[in-house]
Amino acid sequence: MWLFWFNIVHASADMAVVAVLSHGREGGIYTSDGVHVDTESIYEKFNNENCPALRGKPKFFIVQACRGDLRDKTYYSTDDPNRLPVRGVLNIGRKRKRRSRRDSAGQAAAANANLEKQDEDKTDGSSPSSQELNRAGPTWEDMIIAYSTIPRYQSLRDHDTGSWFVQSLVEVFMNHAYDLDLIDLLLITSEVLSRFGNEESDAQTCNIELRHIYKRIFFNPGLSGPSAAIQQEENGGDSRGSSEASSPPSLLAPSP
Repeated sequence: MWLFWFNIVHASADMAVVAVLSHGREGGIYTSDGVHVDTESIYEKFNNENCPALRGKPKFFIVQACRGDLRDKTYYSTDDPNRLPVRGVLNIGRKRKRRSRRDSAGQAAAANANLEKQDEDKTDGSSPSSQELNRAGPTWEDMIIAYSTIPRYQSLRDHDTGSWFVQSLVEVFMNHAYDLDLIDLLLITSEVLSRFGNEESDAQTCNIELRHIYKRIFFNPGLSGPSAAIQQEENGGDSRGSSEASSPPSLLAPSP
């Protein structure tokens, strides 16, 4: 494992993407030879302590696996049990709550008082240097973990088209990765996944976990939309290099 930790490729990489597709239970996944592996042990290999070359770089984990035996069911409105729930257009924008001037002033005064108290408590030789402060930080940061389902629940798939979550993820990323950041892509993925179902009224909810994300993450994969069509014409109809999305998956997939 130390060969991975100190691989010089990490120094030139912009981010790390790890996709795990397997059978699983709560807290872990199964390997091809039936060994149970704790998912936290996988993430641990990429934290700042074990893989310092990836410090400050996004680590994106995609986990397509069951996390239990429960199966979610489609929810119908209690007002009309025969009516399917109406799903509106996803609002990608995020609203931030503005602090009142009084709250800001009070928090600033409290922060200043806390700093003054810390200065009084310091003794010679105990304060860290500026270089140490610049290097200080949590062990776990810059991680985004996208689970296909929530704890204790199954992750469903179609025998022909594949898992519901991966279908949703691929559709959204192919259509929007060129102009949206990673968090917004996952929000839309969640919306697409919520429209999957089958004859047994099964449903599925994905679970997105953030561990100290400080910035918006853009993939910038290249051409898409109208510019992709222009590029395709320039290539003589060759679709290579185009990020044009394929036909969307069926939203009524049968049970696995």
